Amino acid sequence: MKKLLAVLLAVSMILSVCLIGSFADEGLAFSYDTGVATGVGYWLSQFDSDGNCVGNVDATFNAAAPITGIYLPVIFAGKSADEADATVRFEIFAFDGDADSSVAAAPLFSEDRNIDGDTLNVEFRFGKTLPAGQYIFRIAQITPYAETLNPNAPGPYTVLPSGVAAYGPSYIKFGSTKNVLGSDFVFGVFYDGSVAASEFFKSIETSTPSYFIEDVETTIIARVDGAYDPHQIGKDEEFAILTEQVPAGKVIKEFTFKQSPTWSNKNHDSDAGVDVYVWKGDYDTTIASSPVFSDEVLDHIDNQDLKFDFGAKLKAGRRYLIVITRINEGAIGFWQGTENSIERGDWEFFVNGDEAELYPYCALRTAEYTGPEDPDDETDVLLGDADGDGELSDWDAISFERYLAGWSVDVDLDALDLDGDSEVSDWDAIMLARYLAGWDVTFG
Repeated sequence: MKKLLAVLLAVSMILSVCLIGSFADEGLAFSYDTGVATGVGYWLSQFDSDGNCVGNVDATFNAAAPITGIYLPVIFAGKSADEADATVRFEIFAFDGDADSSVAAAPLFSEDRNIDGDTLNVEFRFGKTLPAGQYIFRIAQITPYAETLNPNAPGPYTVLPSGVAAYGPSYIKFGSTKNVLGSDFVFGVFYDGSVAASEFFKSIETSTPSYFIEDVETTIIARVDGAYDPHQIGKDEEFAILTEQVPAGKVIKEFTFKQSPTWSNKNHDSDAGVDVYVWKGDYDTTIASSPVFSDEVLDHIDNQDLKFDFGAKLKAGRRYLIVITRINEGAIGFWQGTENSIERGDWEFFVNGDEAELYPYCALRTAEYTGPEDPDDETDVLLGDADGDGELSDWDAISFERYLAGWSVDVDLDALDLDGDSEVSDWDAIMLARYLAGWDVTFG
């Protein structure tokens, strides 16, 4: 099976590249880098308690030219070892600025398609030309669980391809089944060829403003090539990730365990909780403080991205401890990556407070935040608190002086602009020293 997948993926990459020049009067714009092989991505096989398939995924884009169809480099499908097919429903809608209201309208085109096993170069042709503009298309598996032939099999499945995205979420935005946040896949759009493929995707116009710009996902730990070694988070285990210091002008918007496994659990109880703390210099001191963010992801689906969206809570100038726990009986965990990942940097990992040599396949999404301040934000800065421990002490002055001297120290830069001139300078350090010495000094 693994060899067959490898061959299919290699052939898929070759055929995708060939398709670029295969249409004399038609263009094909790709959402992904066609020079990189596609892989197994988004699983649509998500079933409710009655066995109905509820898995679906959608993609929104703004077309600069009239369109005639959607292309996928490969779809993986099957029921069991005895029969390999599943049926999907493809629908495309006009996008009115809001995804929910758009897909509630009548589709511009709809087709139910039986996918007979793993199939390369799948085309959904509309039979008509749709004008340039904004669209959202949805793909859902409609084959129910009852149609599996082997009661020990995981059920009928449909899997969309993954790859290296060529555009950010301002140009192509993904959505999916409830509790499976934004799992991306790759596709192409057939169009009339009136513009260059590189100019086809325009920025999406939505009915709600986006306060996040330069929204970029970076793989922190890469998955080991050819390795399939998952780590299951224990029932009483705290798995924690210590981030690098957030760069100036940025926020950590999202953290993701890529393709997080649940060991095929179908009891709807693969649940994870997350608490995020400002790093105080050691693990115990940090988790004794109040978290700046807490959330839960319920009923996680096997091998989908497990995402935690922090909004604008995790601000620049600090390191954060992200503590993830299993909050129910259902299995949940991560695939292991390699400690030699070039993006790892100063990230550290802990199990129950002890530094661990576990390296999860994970990614980070950072963004520049341009929105209003959150009135419920619990990360208010204490001016002068260089180390972020919630107190002013001589150690803050020492850390401040070392930072100014060029030492590699973690300091909260937002807390060190004591005179409010938007710069951190020697004068700010003098003000802190005078305050600690008992002088009457006013910050801000």
